Amino acid sequence: MAKVLVLPDHVASQIAAGEVVERPASVAKELIENAIDAGATSINISVSEGCRSIRVADNGCGMDADDAVLAFHRHATSKLRAADDLWRLSSLGFRGEALPSIASVAKVTCYTRRRESATGLRIEAMDGKLNAVETGCASGTVMEVVDLFYNVPARLNFLKKAATEFAHILEVAQNLAIAYPEISFELLKNNEKSLRTSGSGQLEQAIREVGFISIRDSLIAVSGSDFQHGLSVSGYIASPLHFRGDRKAILSIVNRRPVRCPLTYKALEYAYSDLIPRGRHPLAVLIVTLDAADLDVNIHPTKKEIKYSHGNEVYLTIQRAIMDALRQHGVAKTAFSATAVPEVESSFKSFSEDEYVRVSDRSLASDRSLGAASILVDTATPSFEASPKIVGEPSAVKPQQLGFKDRL
Repeated sequence: MAKVLVLPDHVASQIAAGEVVERPASVAKELIENAIDAGATSINISVSEGCRSIRVADNGCGMDADDAVLAFHRHATSKLRAADDLWRLSSLGFRGEALPSIASVAKVTCYTRRRESATGLRIEAMDGKLNAVETGCASGTVMEVVDLFYNVPARLNFLKKAATEFAHILEVAQNLAIAYPEISFELLKNNEKSLRTSGSGQLEQAIREVGFISIRDSLIAVSGSDFQHGLSVSGYIASPLHFRGDRKAILSIVNRRPVRCPLTYKALEYAYSDLIPRGRHPLAVLIVTLDAADLDVNIHPTKKEIKYSHGNEVYLTIQRAIMDALRQHGVAKTAFSATAVPEVESSFKSFSEDEYVRVSDRSLASDRSLGAASILVDTATPSFEASPKIVGEPSAVKPQQLGFKDRL
């Protein structure tokens, strides 16, 4: 008897789902990204109390019957036709794995109709079987995922508490709502509103609407570019009066894709090094735009990580934009100088203390050009008190308590 066997499709899909569908937030992310790629201007997400049932409705282009059925087959996608298309991606999805992976570990029902069609289609997918029937429905697409991991009990054991799982879903919705401020988002948990954006197209408004950064102070606009390499950086940062003990208030968006970006972390660390206490992190939303050919997004099953072909130039452009914004706001100690900053290596080693400009307490008090920095040190240094998401108003704490004594 042969020892090597070809796995049934539904078993292979369950194995693949282990990489794509890590938790309920993974399902929400894939479905919301599909809605965005479909050209939706309004996206509604509903989550059950236990986060094992998720419904995503959009007013996008919808699908005809043939496309809707094919979408549930592995490696079926409308986003690319050849391998070279990976270097010209303008969509969030492209692997053709999301829907079949989700359908292999949950009960999925899809309602979809194109605007020009008189009727729509209802597709029920479960255990590798599809059942499609014609039905009446609104234009766009509604995806209903029920009983997530019902047939993979081992995965259920690894799920966290419902509140934790919903926090991950909320983070996904926040990030995508900020990346696409022109789209109206609504997130409901057990029919109670948790997030809503207006779809105004204004980035700062979207940041505040989702509660990512809710400080009362005005945010500092960031803008920079490197025309030689086709790079541009924009977004907002908070003043050094506000910071966190983790990086959860730092969002990197590269070519409209929320990702983990160590370059952004390093650039912020350098720019804020002498402005906030050690071990603390600033609040920022930074958007990087570059040629798709200089970006590789096909290195992680969930597309959370990327690689740059010109990482050093990206880093310097981000750092220059941040430092210019801080200087114009009156809190940077020196203007950015590309010649004064060594090239960042692939390992992203920390810069030495000699590269920072030292300013004494006396000079801070006397130099009017650094008035904001004087306020930071003398009267309004924030405390270390953590908050669930955003640091609140600063409290009066002496600079020595925050580690400034040895650094100024």
